[in-house]
Amino acid sequence: MPQENSFSSFGGLFGEGTSNTNQAYKYNGKELDRMHGLDWYDYGTRNYDAALPVWTTVDPAADRYPNISPYAYCANNPIIYIDPTGMYIEEGSQKEWERRKGDVTSQRDYLQKRVDKLKAKAEAKGWSTEKLASKIGDKNERIARLNTSLGTMGTLESSSQGYSLSHKATGENGGVTLNTDTKIVDIKFGSGNTGNFVHEMTHAGQFEVGDMAFDLKTGMTLAQDVYDEVSAYKSQFAYDPSSVSGLPSTSFANSFASITPSWVQGLAGGTLYVPGGTANTGVGPLNINSTRADFINAYPSNPAIKTFPASFVLKTSYPNIYYKK
Repeated sequence: MPQENSFSSFGGLFGEGTSNTNQAYKYNGKELDRMHGLDWYDYGTRNYDAALPVWTTVDPAADRYPNISPYAYCANNPIIYIDPTGMYIEEGSQKEWERRKGDVTSQRDYLQKRVDKLKAKAEAKGWSTEKLASKIGDKNERIARLNTSLGTMGTLESSSQGYSLSHKATGENGGVTLNTDTKIVDIKFGSGNTGNFVHEMTHAGQFEVGDMAFDLKTGMTLAQDVYDEVSAYKSQFAYDPSSVSGLPSTSFANSFASITPSWVQGLAGGTLYVPGGTANTGVGPLNINSTRADFINAYPSNPAIKTFPASFVLKTSYPNIYYKK
């Protein structure tokens, strides 16, 4: 008969139904080591005692979570968080991540097949170079940008930084924020909306390369600028042009070239991607190495920035900055 196990939320085992075959893999699919009466789950990086419930050794990444005991399991909240290896806490996002990655891959492959068919048809019918280019349109650029998005996803997957996924409520803006307790970067996007996922995931990639950072106290972004948004909207357009072209602004975004800083600033009636707007977006380029002069250029109407010392550099001068090292 099959083996049946019941667990508490922290992995405590009760109501165990046995079978002729001993199945050692139980809570979260981890092996329960019962040798010498230990009853510890083997998570790879360290062992977990569900009876207490605590890790048996200090978290090797404890510096990421200064407000949490290095022995606490999933920040003492296993309903929301998981810890696949005993090292990094993250929300249970892997299945959705793979689903969104599959969507992007499928769209890239679909576009590539269309381009290949057009090239074969052009050769068979003797089309001119101009006619072929007209038929292909922006498909090659879309393919290139989708490949870039897949590359960014690969970077995030292999990063020492932890990431999680969550869904925004109706009427809420998506975005990336830092969980100030766990130091996990959350990527929030519309449920079932892969185009919006690509947009927000692009911002996570910008954090990886130092184009933006977070405030350790508020969890909000630092050094966000309109060019970051231009890049994110172009990535979104590559996946689903209609998800961008349908957005109301001061102009119509029906091509990559039409996704400009002025188009971005015109979104949401000009109340979102502007200095002092909902996203408080700089009008000039910024990153973690930006200086006082860069910030004055990005936020020309903010008098507080002019009080920064002449030697100000965001990476080294902002007291609560969290950036990818």
